[in-house]
Amino acid sequence: MASQEKRVFVASLKSSLESFLFAAKRLAKSALAPLGPASEPCAGVDEDQLRRLEAKLQRVRAVLGDAERLAAGRGPASESAELWLRELRGVECAVEDILEKVQFEALRASLVEDLGADGEGEDPAKSCARVREVGALLSHSPLSSLDLKVKKVWEKYHEIASDREALRLGPEDGEVRSRPSVRPPTSSLSSGKLYGREGDLHRLFELLFSEDCGCRVFSVVSVVGMAGVGKTAVVQHACNDQRVRDSFDCFIWIYSGQGVEVTSTTKTMVQACGGDTRDITELSLLQGLLVDLLKGKRFLIVLDELWGIEKAVWEILEGPLRFARRGSKVMVTSSNTEVGLTMGCDHRYQLRLNCLSDAACWSICKSNAFRGRDMEMCPKLASIGEEVVKRCKGLPLVSKAVGGLIQCKPDGEELLEVLHSDVLNNDDLMNEILPVVRPTYDNLPPHLKNCFAYCSLFPNGYIFDKEQLIRMWMAQGFLQHHERLQPEDVGRRYFDNLLGKYFFQESPFYDFTDEKYEMHDLFHVLALSIAQKEYTTIDHGKYNKRHDVIYNHESIRHSSVLPSLTESDITIEGHLFHGQDLRTLLVIKRPRCEIDGNSLYVKIPYGLFLLLEGLRTLDLSNTSISEIPSSVGNLIHLRYLGLKNTKLKRIPESICGLLNLQTLDLKHSYYLNELPWGIRCLVNLRHLELPLSEYPSISIPSELKLLRSLQTLNAFYVADNSIYCGISGLRDLVNLSGELHIAGLMNIHNAQEALDADMGSKTKLQKLALKWWSLTAGSLPQDVQTSSLVLDKLQPHPNLEELIISGYCGDKFPTWLGDCYFVKLVKVVLEGCENCSLLPSLGQLPSLKHLIIQQVEKVQFIGRKFICHGTAQSQGFPALETLDIRKMYDLELWHEVQDGDFPLLNDLNISGCNKLKKIPQLGSLVNLRIQSCEQLCDLPVLPTLRYLKLEGFDKVMHLPRLPDLPLLQILELSCCKKLSSIGRLEHLVALQLLKVTKCPKLQFAQDEPVLAYPKLCICLMDVTC
Repeated sequence: MASQEKRVFVASLKSSLESFLFAAKRLAKSALAPLGPASEPCAGVDEDQLRRLEAKLQRVRAVLGDAERLAAGRGPASESAELWLRELRGVECAVEDILEKVQFEALRASLVEDLGADGEGEDPAKSCARVREVGALLSHSPLSSLDLKVKKVWEKYHEIASDREALRLGPEDGEVRSRPSVRPPTSSLSSGKLYGREGDLHRLFELLFSEDCGCRVFSVVSVVGMAGVGKTAVVQHACNDQRVRDSFDCFIWIYSGQGVEVTSTTKTMVQACGGDTRDITELSLLQGLLVDLLKGKRFLIVLDELWGIEKAVWEILEGPLRFARRGSKVMVTSSNTEVGLTMGCDHRYQLRLNCLSDAACWSICKSNAFRGRDMEMCPKLASIGEEVVKRCKGLPLVSKAVGGLIQCKPDGEELLEVLHSDVLNNDDLMNEILPVVRPTYDNLPPHLKNCFAYCSLFPNGYIFDKEQLIRMWMAQGFLQHHERLQPEDVGRRYFDNLLGKYFFQESPFYDFTDEKYEMHDLFHVLALSIAQKEYTTIDHGKYNKRHDVIYNHESIRHSSVLPSLTESDITIEGHLFHGQDLRTLLVIKRPRCEIDGNSLYVKIPYGLFLLLEGLRTLDLSNTSISEIPSSVGNLIHLRYLGLKNTKLKRIPESICGLLNLQTLDLKHSYYLNELPWGIRCLVNLRHLELPLSEYPSISIPSELKLLRSLQTLNAFYVADNSIYCGISGLRDLVNLSGELHIAGLMNIHNAQEALDADMGSKTKLQKLALKWWSLTAGSLPQDVQTSSLVLDKLQPHPNLEELIISGYCGDKFPTWLGDCYFVKLVKVVLEGCENCSLLPSLGQLPSLKHLIIQQVEKVQFIGRKFICHGTAQSQGFPALETLDIRKMYDLELWHEVQDGDFPLLNDLNISGCNKLKKIPQLGSLVNLRIQSCEQLCDLPVLPTLRYLKLEGFDKVMHLPRLPDLPLLQILELSCCKKLSSIGRLEHLVALQLLKVTKCPKLQFAQDEPVLAYPKLCICLMDVTC
């Protein structure tokens, strides 16, 4: 009876759901019909109005470009111009929102229709999923009250347009007046002392005196560095040197801060060479006069603070210079590394100035602070100043300003206020420093200005992830359209451009696979100063009631929330953003915050997302948030959603209504167990970051395969259930780039499925990880032959740079692995391939630099086949730099290495190879680490070895006699429980350090020979083992 009732209930439910689907389709069709071919009014907005809005948007953007250039340097009028500019941006944002809402509705209508067509005749389980998809799409109607919004936009537009003539903000205003120069255009050279630049100055002299000009009569010397690092000072000191003066016949110094205009610059050169330019205005005449003046002479031309120059301009300017005497020099100082390249500067002639040491900064500070006074008479000021200067971050400009502050404030108590605050937030200092740095920003094109200003949302000391920041820029529409480039590629160009101008610098955590950057403190202060009207940070460490006034302003469009140093929970209060057209909301963990991991709890009121429907970027990463309100589906403009490193278990289905979403970041959110079923609706999704796990942990809906715009899918889990996505779902995702980890390959039961994935079509993939099982969880059974066929059919494209094969169940590696056609392959990892008795032939991979072989347990011998196929005698591993061999329990012999093999091998690590008796001679090896290889009792001659570590030799009582190792400097012994004697080491003539750790039985007698070596330092650490 119960079973019969259950069947009736299921049938009734199915009927109800199908009825709802049919009704939903009809409702959507009737509601959205005006967006179809017919020109009926849509929520009070007809097509003519939409066309007019689009036209106005283009005009507004064009005027914004003019206004931004004018507002940068209008002097007393700039405040009015900037206000007008902000209002104009408000109109731009309002028009964008309206047009995007209409586009959203058109896309939604199309998707609802497609879902209805796809849903006919499918099984009940998929029908339920289809109903959820339709529900997500019909959750709200963004076209409500659109007519009223359009009217308000028109009113605001006409109001602002009427102000344009009054403020004289238009192309008809004539030539743009430039911002007054903070450094006068003069060739007067400083004769003050130069601190901390002795090495740089010596290098600059070498470049100036070099006769190597190639095929040209002159060479270009480029001195580059961030603003305030002292480029001009270094060049001035070089030019003051009498040797330099004697080496050149003509000396020309041109301050180029406002750019290079060919005629005026040529005239300046003529005048500096003693020529008379009166009544000469034509460029050709000026160039002819300059040629006559330079013939047979050696010149030194300095172009100081050149922000940029077009190649065509430089080619005209350099024409007369080619008639001078060989050995002439053009020296350019710039904060833009591209300038020298444009002028033909060879990389050998580029001098990069880095930040100074604290000691050098203190010397600069003292020279300005105690001018005319004896420092010993004011020791209190000296001690305080020495602490303050540590916060100058290596910039001479800031150090000099701090010195001036000390001179102006002889009272130590006042200076203590500077010490206990942020030096770069001191108003007196910034009034002196920012005008020098500001031109670096003013000379940026508008699109780069937006990108730089956006960085003001992040706290000082923040570590930027390059790709993440680019995706946020993309979400805000900062990246200009390019016919041949993807938006991400455009963003990378923008970032590299800012990096080349020193707005960013590599972080200590940077490596080539994980690009991390930071911003110098001075540029962070600059970003805050120029972005304060549209960008703001709600700092809970400084929270007070004034936030209601500070942040409740309609011009604020981007906001970040910072927790205090110690708080573990914060609430995002919606009233702080009331009335704002907010486009960014970030919750950012403060650098060096005491709150670890994702323990920061964020409370999000349900109604918050109803207030912030204009959001383009929302980031709640690195918090303990476990649930997102379903009202997130209201954010129809959202393009970036960051949920990395959270405690989310599920994502609301309403997220599938975010049709504009481009990035969904779920990395490190290990509690998540499935993606929403309606994910196919995210038709604009380009980047999907999932938590990486060795074993399949997230159920991926089968319709992920329809997201053909995907460029990033870092993890894919092959399901053991046909309801979810199989590996063949990767077939049409041909735009995937970056890295892809495929786990759960033991769930493939037919090699055809692997072939259907068409991995060879993924031309942009750089890293591929193929995982059958977890090294910690143990192997799951799969037919050996099937595993071999699966791996064979998963052959990637030759553009691949890194390959990982983990837990492979087959008994042989495919022939494509090691093929020389993989010319870009840099790193290979083979781990847990327990059934393989032979290693693949990898020695002919031309670019392979790093190789890790771990737990390939059945391999007994490593011979010539590891290096090359068949009987070929070619050089093996021509580019390999590091080799790790771990847990090869049956490996006994590694031999058949010939002269010329491994020519660049620098590091060799061998561990857990208990049966290994011998390793080959490797002529280039520098570092060797051997762990737990009890039977390895002999080492070959290693003529270049400098570091040797022997660890875990539990049964060894006496250290075996080592061969001649003429360059060995460090010998380290660790965890050798029975080792009692070192023996004689006199043949290790270069040995400097003997480090012994956890060798409890090792003792040194007074007459121990090793103690007699005068240059040897012996370090005993942690005797217990």
